[in-house]
Amino acid sequence: MCPGPQQPGPGESQAPAQEQQQPPTLEGEATPSAGVVTNGEATAQMGKAKKDKKEIVKVIQNKREEDPGCLGSRRRLGLICLSLLGVLIFMGCLMLIFLPCLPPYVSFPEYNATLPRPLVGRQLPKDWLRNATPVMTEMDRDYKGEVLSLLGPESLARRGETLFTGILGGHLLKLAPQDGKFSLTNVTKFGEQCQDISESLKCGRPMGMRFHSDGLLYVTDAYLGLYSVNVDTGEKIRLAKSHEYISGQRSMLANDLDIAKDGTIYWSDASTKVKVEDVILEFMSEPSGRLLRYDPKTRKSEALVKRIQCASGVQLSPDEDFVLVAEGGKDRILRYYLKGPKTGSSDIFIDGLPGVPDKIRKSGRPDGGYFVWCIISHGSAAKGSGGGILPWLRKHRILRTMLMRALFIFEGMFQNAHRRFGDTFSQKAIYSIGNLASMAPFLLSEGLVLEIDSHGNITGSFYSADQSVYMASEMHVLPGGRGGIKGLGSIYFASPVNPYLLQVPIREGAMLDMAMAYSKANTLPDVSNSLEDSDEDESSSTPSEEDNQRTRTHSEELPGSPTEMDHVEGHIGLKEVIPVMNTSMDTPKNNMTDNSMSGELAFLERRVDKEDNATTTENLTPALVDMVSTLVTSWKENQQSTSEPSLLESFFATADSLTDEDTSTFSPEEDTSEEDPFKIRLQEEMKKKKSSGEEDDDKGNLVLDDAVLRFLLERKRKFKEQQGVKADFGQNGTIREVDEERGNGEGDSEKNFIALDSIIDVTTVTTPFPTTEEEDVAT
Repeated sequence: MCPGPQQPGPGESQAPAQEQQQPPTLEGEATPSAGVVTNGEATAQMGKAKKDKKEIVKVIQNKREEDPGCLGSRRRLGLICLSLLGVLIFMGCLMLIFLPCLPPYVSFPEYNATLPRPLVGRQLPKDWLRNATPVMTEMDRDYKGEVLSLLGPESLARRGETLFTGILGGHLLKLAPQDGKFSLTNVTKFGEQCQDISESLKCGRPMGMRFHSDGLLYVTDAYLGLYSVNVDTGEKIRLAKSHEYISGQRSMLANDLDIAKDGTIYWSDASTKVKVEDVILEFMSEPSGRLLRYDPKTRKSEALVKRIQCASGVQLSPDEDFVLVAEGGKDRILRYYLKGPKTGSSDIFIDGLPGVPDKIRKSGRPDGGYFVWCIISHGSAAKGSGGGILPWLRKHRILRTMLMRALFIFEGMFQNAHRRFGDTFSQKAIYSIGNLASMAPFLLSEGLVLEIDSHGNITGSFYSADQSVYMASEMHVLPGGRGGIKGLGSIYFASPVNPYLLQVPIREGAMLDMAMAYSKANTLPDVSNSLEDSDEDESSSTPSEEDNQRTRTHSEELPGSPTEMDHVEGHIGLKEVIPVMNTSMDTPKNNMTDNSMSGELAFLERRVDKEDNATTTENLTPALVDMVSTLVTSWKENQQSTSEPSLLESFFATADSLTDEDTSTFSPEEDTSEEDPFKIRLQEEMKKKKSSGEEDDDKGNLVLDDAVLRFLLERKRKFKEQQGVKADFGQNGTIREVDEERGNGEGDSEKNFIALDSIIDVTTVTTPFPTTEEEDVAT
């Protein structure tokens, strides 16, 4: 037993209480009743007292050595407890490794990819992204809905001077710069309304977004699938459902996308076994991601590449001969061939990246190339050192297995509790365990952006040395001077874990060149605003007499017969004269992106439907008149400067020399291809107007309302009359030839002369025209 107060023996008597309360005194120590003590005696007594204290301490130590008592038993008990704990931990590890039927129900194969390679030479990053600051935002003054914040903006898209992004909770937001801040407006809401972000399975999570030339914004939602959104009206259409079977497997995590010129959508499915809150499992286990292709004609998706470990960023090549997809779990980018001898096959575009790749976008450089965002860095990029927790776990299969099984067993406990009680704490715990945002404090990120050429070589990089740009997934550029943006402009970075957008001011030099090239390659011009402004101007003022006189003057001065302007290759209208005009006048080329012209055409297509198929050429008449005026001026200058025939004269002379038999070969042939949805819609609207009793010469006739087209048709009629053929105008710019010998118009034949799509070929947009449905498109 431990030494304690000694109890009196049977033959001993207890001392009185007063004696027990008296403090002990050492032998020879003076008591209060003693007499006066001299200095020498006091010194001697103090020395003796110190000596006695030392002897007492030695006696106590000797007694503890002779009887260890409680001290020894505590040590033994502690050693036993530690041993039992070690055995339990060891047994638990063995069970996690070898015991079957434990969640998660996946395998953990050996890691067989190239380990990260450090950056060297010109690949070393430039510190362009230092001193990043959060963007100041406020709700738009006219917005009456829910107050929102930028929580986890994963991707960015830009149209004109406006940014669009998606946040946790399923909202698609519009960010307009205003007085140095960004005003937020909710464009639309994916999924249902939810109370907390842990209910994302119900309320949605936008991941990737791109504008297409048709003016629509295409969005991938991690929980709900693939959407197209009209950002002006908020109308959305679900093109592909999440959790539906595609090529034999369910789509569980829609990530990023890119759209081809013909409307085909290439999108990535990051995993077929876990949702976005458990994405860490996709990094550690067998790969299950895929590259998918959505066909707008059949409205179905198919898998192009399977077994991609966490498929993320998607980017088409400039010629659309291959498509790139980032494989985040193996730090590499894959390439799938769409054209050429390798069509249908895939290979490795680049591997051994110094970080986990996320989004891929065009760099805009003259020689091509791409930007790749590394959301997680493997060691310091500037020092060229590797490392990090992810590469270390990839090399140790046993540790990966134990960690993932322990993590999901722990999560399973909360799942069981949530099923039983439905509490919010368990729901939030389920959402947090395995989520990338929960793992962020243990991961290194420097906002690293790699620049890769068209051959798969790293040619440069830039990053944030102070780590102020953290876990960036994409960026966009806005120039300065508009909306209160200072200086040369700013670069804005999205991140799936940050509760804000980050901005970095643009500095002169190489950074400015990079920002300008990237902005040009990845921005859709806001054509709608400029055209709407022009419509307002036209509606607010009527055409003056001077404009009408100019129209008549230029119509009379147009050289040549109009019949020849539509007979080359059987389908040439005024739009085909534009290259001739540019060639003769040496006008500069348009510097807009490839998508700008198709974007304008798509907007015109939507305007026709929006205005109930009212004449589109009515709004374009001034532009056509200016074009004809310029053409006439150029023709006169060529006539005065040289005696050689101009291109336009040669064109007309060739057409005049043809006989009726020859010109018949130039008549438009019937288009046997699949009709464009816009043509079908246009015809249906015309039928509706006829059935409603409107006059043919009203909005039903889309050609005769235009002054220039009426002039061309009049010239056609005069030309026919010179040949002895009577002709009158028909519906939509057709000429009805009347044979006098047969009379009463019997045997009449219609020859198509010119139509609306010959003036502006809006039907060249091959993407499906959006319907008015609010939700899924029927398959």
